[in-house]
Amino acid sequence: MALSLIGELLFKLAIFITIGYVLCKRNLINDDFQNRLGKVILSIVMPSAIIASGNEKKSGLQQSDFFWCLLIVSVYYIVSLLIFSRIAKFLPLDLQRQKLFTNLVVFSNVGMIGFPITQQLYGSQGLLIAVLYNLVFYIFMYSIGIGRLRKQKVTLKKYLITPINIALIITMILFFSPIELPTFISSTLKQLGDMSGPLSMFVVGSTLAKIPFRDVINSKWSYLITVLRQFILPLLMAIILWFLGFRGVMPAVCVLLTATPTATMNLILAEQYGHDVSFATKATVHGNIMMLLTLPLILLLLSILFF
Repeated sequence: MALSLIGELLFKLAIFITIGYVLCKRNLINDDFQNRLGKVILSIVMPSAIIASGNEKKSGLQQSDFFWCLLIVSVYYIVSLLIFSRIAKFLPLDLQRQKLFTNLVVFSNVGMIGFPITQQLYGSQGLLIAVLYNLVFYIFMYSIGIGRLRKQKVTLKKYLITPINIALIITMILFFSPIELPTFISSTLKQLGDMSGPLSMFVVGSTLAKIPFRDVINSKWSYLITVLRQFILPLLMAIILWFLGFRGVMPAVCVLLTATPTATMNLILAEQYGHDVSFATKATVHGNIMMLLTLPLILLLLSILFF
């Protein structure tokens, strides 16, 4: 069942990427449109997705799982960002690619890929853990992740007052309090947020239209990023959590979400902040292709260690 689900997700991603590819080839998407689409995703679509995730029902989540998930994921991001930002300095990459390399390795596609697999395998409790994981992802991705890619210095006010950060504050209030948004508002925000996957893949496809596909397959950096992102990091997390005595759904979901391909948002941010979009595109497409091989291995490991 897990393999068929991964195959179905991969098929959907391929369709979205193909649409973006065709639109670019027919000149319906140009560089200016692609850049503006990225801004729409960052200023409207992603904030809506963030707020919608904070309005999820919290029933059924044990307090200990709640605490440990937040701690595990926070430690993961802090440690991995520190380690890979140091490792990147020793790689034969220019400074911009070094920063992008670190983000591509550390930040995974939690929402579009991680959520449906988690819900299918671990039910509502697993999905709640995924929402918590995603909350920490948002905090690190849209603070440190963006901060590392900015080329120009910005004022503290401009850095803090952004649609993403405002959405994060609203989300934390919703998640850590009994407040719930009315259904018509939460459903609207969720529908807007659900657009992030297809629109992001349109950007991937339109960028891929400018890159020979053989360059994706032959990119040594894409192989390195995929192995680190989808095998080494989740394997290390799984072993550490197992040795620490964690069992059950919570550690399994944390490892599973860490094993998903690199976040498509890395590509959007690379374009918005003037980094090597081709480099990010190759890694994104390569990771999604290799997911059909890496994710079943990780799921097998999870069934052995945590259940």
